[in-house]
Amino acid sequence: RILCDGFLLAPEEERVLIDVEAATLPLLEQHLRRFKLRSKVNIADRSAELAVLSSAGSDSGVEESSAVRAGFVDPRLALLGRRAVVPRDQLSALAAQGTEAVPSALYNLTLALLGVPNGHAHTPSGESLPLESNLDLLHGVAFDKGCYLGQELTARTHFRGVVRKRLVPVVREDIAARARESPTHETADAFSHLPDAEA
Repeated sequence: RILCDGFLLAPEEERVLIDVEAATLPLLEQHLRRFKLRSKVNIADRSAELAVLSSAGSDSGVEESSAVRAGFVDPRLALLGRRAVVPRDQLSALAAQGTEAVPSALYNLTLALLGVPNGHAHTPSGESLPLESNLDLLHGVAFDKGCYLGQELTARTHFRGVVRKRLVPVVREDIAARARESPTHETADAFSHLPDAEA
């Protein structure tokens, strides 16, 4: 079962950053401490000083900034562009370089339309299975690795080729139309950035 999804980054030697949804951080930290045992490893929450940005387009400017602690291509889908970890006190400097910010609702909507699970809301901790959550299709499961928690069930399901459930994007026409027409609808801002269906 999935505890949480995230990215492991190694911006410098003997240091690993974990890009993970803030809501699942306490659960992940508890899990890591349980298996740390006597290893000389320090686990710290850096979310108060570091932020994660997602950028799309060749002119985003985020990757070239000296403020970036770790930048990488999102391995899930090419359409998701790049991600970068930057100090929170550098966010205003990035904006001054001409990086255009868009509502986070647009990013969330993009994930939903592409069938990419978005954190705890789509993959509740301890309830979701990796293959049912499309993680095998998004380069999130390695079938050539050794043993890990849940590896036997995940590998058996994969090699049998029978996944009974999947996350799939569904768009209700009435909700999409209401979002475009009503400026007060919570997703109207996100929908205004999308091209018309005919385009």
